[in-house]
Amino acid sequence: MSNDRKEDSLYVSSMSIRNFRGINELDIELLPFTVLIGENNAGKSSILEAVRICLDKVPAKRGYIFSQQDLQQGSKQKILLRCTIQISTKHTGYPGVCKKLGAALQIVKDSDNNLLILEVEGTWNDTTGQSSHTPRFLNTELKPH
Repeated sequence: MSNDRKEDSLYVSSMSIRNFRGINELDIELLPFTVLIGENNAGKSSILEAVRICLDKVPAKRGYIFSQQDLQQGSKQKILLRCTIQISTKHTGYPGVCKKLGAALQIVKDSDNNLLILEVEGTWNDTTGQSSHTPRFLNTELKPH
C-alpha cells in the first residue's frame, strides 16, 4: 500500500482494551488496512466488538452496551476501551468532523493529522442485572476533554 492513501485517511490507529471478555490487557496499533488472524477463541471478535462499542453511538440491540459475559471472568474491575482515530486534514470528511467534534480533535504538531481519542468505561451490576457505561473524549495526555 502506498503512503498516498494514508495521507488523506481517517482510520482507527490504536485500541486499548482492559478487562473485556477474554482480554485482560491489550494495546494494539492499527494501520489503515489491518487484518486480524488467529485461532478460535484468540480474541479477534472481542477486538472488533470493542472497536464497535467505542464508535457506536446507539447501544446494542439488547438495550445496553455491556453484558455480564463481557467482564473478565471473576473480575470486579471496570471494563476500559480506548480507541484512537487518526484523521488527515486532507480527508474529504474533515470539515464535517471539525464542525461536529472540533473541540475534541487533538492537533498533532508538524503533521497533517489530528487525533480523536474516545474512551468507554463500563461496569456490570449483579444486583440489577444491567450495565452502566461512561463514554468520553480524551486529550493526548489521556485526560477527559
